Amino acid sequence: MQTDVHRFPLADPGDVQGLRQAIATGLVDPREIVAVIGKTHGNGLVNDYTRGFLTQSLAFLISGATGETPDAIRQRIPFVFSGGVEGVLSPHYSVFTVTESRSVESAEKALAIGVAFTPELAPGDVGRQRQIDLTAEAVIRAMRSANIQSSSDVHFVQIKGPAFTLAEILADADAGGRPASDNPGKLMGLGRAASALGVAKALGEIPASRAVESAIGRDFEAFSSVASCSAGVEVRANEVIVVGMSSQWSGPLAIEHAPMKDALDTTGIRSALSGLGFPDVLQLSSKQASRIRAVFVKCEASRDGVIRGKSHTMLNDGDIDQQRHIRAAVGPADPVSGALVRPCATARLHPVIGPGWLATGDASAAYDPLSGQGITKSLRNGVLAAYAAADALLKPGSLGLTRYAAILDAQFAGYQRAHRAHFARETRWASAPFWARRQFVPSGAGGQISVAFPKEVWHDSCWKPKCQTYETKNGRPTGNIGANGP
Repeated sequence: MQTDVHRFPLADPGDVQGLRQAIATGLVDPREIVAVIGKTHGNGLVNDYTRGFLTQSLAFLISGATGETPDAIRQRIPFVFSGGVEGVLSPHYSVFTVTESRSVESAEKALAIGVAFTPELAPGDVGRQRQIDLTAEAVIRAMRSANIQSSSDVHFVQIKGPAFTLAEILADADAGGRPASDNPGKLMGLGRAASALGVAKALGEIPASRAVESAIGRDFEAFSSVASCSAGVEVRANEVIVVGMSSQWSGPLAIEHAPMKDALDTTGIRSALSGLGFPDVLQLSSKQASRIRAVFVKCEASRDGVIRGKSHTMLNDGDIDQQRHIRAAVGPADPVSGALVRPCATARLHPVIGPGWLATGDASAAYDPLSGQGITKSLRNGVLAAYAAADALLKPGSLGLTRYAAILDAQFAGYQRAHRAHFARETRWASAPFWARRQFVPSGAGGQISVAFPKEVWHDSCWKPKCQTYETKNGRPTGNIGANGP
């Protein structure tokens, strides 16, 4: 047998165009699809319905291509989607396929995959011993189906378990069930913990005596180093995907894993890459990264509220769930995807005005991001642009645009002086390109900038300057700019 992995971008939660095209061109045989894992646009919490929408969309697509019913598709293919693409995370999904062939023992192990499902779970089963034990049994079945002989060859176990709404939890309690919590979000977390203990039990990472309900949320030394556990309202059983290496499989793909010590730890990712023969570098080249089919990372905010001796507020934020914080934090710690390099030098547009137009914000000037002035200047110049545009439209022939350009000239000149003065304070690396660029003083630069305004005032609905001079000192405007404006 041979497995393959295909990754597709996700423009929206119902976007299946990538897989549809792959099926149409013969790249993917829909009958060979055995599992799908991905990231969707939702919040990743109980009320995230983007996961179910993508599951339904893919089930209908595969159903139409194979002749199976959508329900039959969902009963044989785990669709494991995690909501939340905060920060620089990108929505996508990875499709695992298996090509059947006669199993032949080989000296070289290759990528292997097996899947299994637990029976359906009720709210009273989640976070309880039954979920732990059923998960362990399903992991063992998935290992057997993948012909993975040893737990040491298992590198990744993805679990998708059920989540329930408050109404469903209360209904189960009324019917005699014993939900571990009536808080849907907390129950979701307890279910993930129970699933992880089930994985650890099945793989022998902890003894069965420690894979017990009483350990959930208490015994933090009982864990699995290969489990990635998620939950959602779109499923009603624990769906299990086991990925590892087996001598019964063939093909060019391999898998490795390593734990991360905390949310900032890139050495764990680099360790896994090194295990696959990649160089131990901070960022893989685009050629090296193109060899990688998929990377799966799972994380939670540290429970003690501290990362590397410094406190974090992820667990105390009443507005944003900790899961969303941690995803945004860990997303950039990726040596695989490749850095996006963009110019960010100081620059300006000249002229900033013309017949019937003016430029403002980033369109008029770009500031060194280290100065922290770009946003405030863009906001301020947007206000100035509004006054200038109103004056030009309501009073043709006025000097509103000219004054606007003069203010931006003075502002930019003041910024340049302050910028050079700031970086000139560091003299140790004057010849280094970074510092040399920021300490360069063009010919004729320096001195106080004063721009004389004509005495004609602005239209009544705009500014009425009380002075005819706009000056900058240390990069900041001085003078009474106007009675009705900032």
